[in-house]
Amino acid sequence: TSYSRVVTIYFDADKTNIQVYPNPVADGMMNVKMDKAAMIEMYNNAGILVLRKMLYAGNSVIDVRSFNKGNYILKANAEVIKVIIP
Repeated sequence: TSYSRVVTIYFDADKTNIQVYPNPVADGMMNVKMDKAAMIEMYNNAGILVLRKMLYAGNSVIDVRSFNKGNYILKANAEVIKVIIP
C-alpha cells in the first residue's frame, strides 16, 4: 500500500457571490446582487432557458412579471439559486 499526498483545490475564482431577493419574488420584480459581473441564465421547471442576461457588479432589478408562476433555477458561473415566482 502506498499513499499520495493530499492536495486541496479551490474553485473560488468562478464564484460570483450572488444574492436574489425577495425570494419568493414580490410584485414581479426580482433583485439580483452580485460581487462581480456575470452572464446569468434562468431556467423554468422543465429545464427550458427563459432568460439570459449580462449583469454587472452591484444590484440589478429584473422584471419577471411575464414569467409563469413556479420554481426557477438561476445560474451565474458556478452558482445556482432556486427562485420562486408566486
